[in-house]
Amino acid sequence: AGVLLGNFMTFISPEMIDWSRSGELMFMVILGGVATVMGPLFGAIVFVILEEILSSITIYWHLPFGLLLIAVVLFFKGGLSSLLSK
Repeated sequence: AGVLLGNFMTFISPEMIDWSRSGELMFMVILGGVATVMGPLFGAIVFVILEEILSSITIYWHLPFGLLLIAVVLFFKGGLSSLLSK
């Protein structure tokens, strides 16, 4: 995505890349589960949908995301994709 954005904008600045992007990617992978190929894809879909919904409700949308990540790590060993396989 970053390469495509740089090609589209014809300019890449260090301000375009910050630690939150890599944090979001890790969140998606952990949320979906790392055991399968479809897990991170499922995590990305859930992440984007929840981000859109929660950010329209409150400016503090990161808090429910953090709580969700803690719950997934504690209660769902294989991520949310483990729910689909059961």
